[in-house]
Amino acid sequence: MILRVPWSEPSMGEDELSLVLKVLKSGWLGQGPQVKMLEELFKKRVGAQEAIAVSSGTAALHCALLAAGVKPGDEVIIPNLTFIATINVVLASGAKPVLVDVEPDTFNTSPELVAERITNRTKVIMPIDYAGMPIDIKGFEELAEDYGLILIEDAAEAVGAEYRGRPVGGFNHITCFSFHIAKQMTTIEGGMITTNDAKYAERCRLVRNHGMAERYEHIFIGFNYRMTDLNAAIGIAQLKKLDSFLEHRSRIAAKYMSELKDLARFQHVPPFVTKHPWMFFPILVENRDKLREHLARRGIDTRVCWKPVHMQPYHRRFFKGEKYPNAEEIYRHVICIPIGNGISMDQVEYVITCIKEVLP
Repeated sequence: MILRVPWSEPSMGEDELSLVLKVLKSGWLGQGPQVKMLEELFKKRVGAQEAIAVSSGTAALHCALLAAGVKPGDEVIIPNLTFIATINVVLASGAKPVLVDVEPDTFNTSPELVAERITNRTKVIMPIDYAGMPIDIKGFEELAEDYGLILIEDAAEAVGAEYRGRPVGGFNHITCFSFHIAKQMTTIEGGMITTNDAKYAERCRLVRNHGMAERYEHIFIGFNYRMTDLNAAIGIAQLKKLDSFLEHRSRIAAKYMSELKDLARFQHVPPFVTKHPWMFFPILVENRDKLREHLARRGIDTRVCWKPVHMQPYHRRFFKGEKYPNAEEIYRHVICIPIGNGISMDQVEYVITCIKEVLP
């Protein structure tokens, strides 16, 4: 029997539908009271003083860089193993992206690796939380302070994560989240910036709305990065369910680790990570492509997250001759198997059975 198992399945219900219908009937469909409510709920959830909702995680990162004053000639350090948005927003801001390798066990970069790439032109360090697992936040905050740099955490994959018992997003730096459909909670498309700096938050609000302080008075660089009330309404319903979504993802991850521990290598979770939200579930295997092909034949969708930036067809021109052995090794072996709010434990059992048909 062949089942269909999507890579990531959202979970939607009557709560989302009810709030969306309420917005439709209200006549206010753009950025409005629902966006404000989502911002208030989210900043309370993570313990931040400010939250700025935007149209995507990519928009959040671009807003963050522009609000930080990044300009041509500045350098922004990013990990090589990341979704392409991380580098694209650096290029879009006119700055120079500087790549850094990741650790072979956590798949995250570290303060030690980043420190090796800092120059007198570095303005921002922008590490990501791979698969949602938090970076060493304390270490990065200390590094940024030591060198007088801005720390922007790309937490697009880390909604619901906790570092040393505190939610990611509530620390003394800038954090950017994504609410894409595959994430731990979704607004279909959307993102959020959190910060404890009121002046910085105001600049982010300017960037998301064409730099407009008063109607048609533009005092800052800006774009249309606004979230709509329709998206925010879905997010409000999803945020209320976030804890149950995280518990479900944790059960799936635990099942995979228990059943596949002798067949694959997993992402190492350091002690400072008190909650891994498992945006996706990566495993390292010897014959990744053979396994992917087999799972596809059995109706199971998978992903390879992520192809290193310096190997991307468009971006490799910027990094000729550069080598990042850890990112390259992970890429050769990684396969991300299904996990998501709408994935059932029966589907998980089926995935495990099919993996065992291939792996020794």
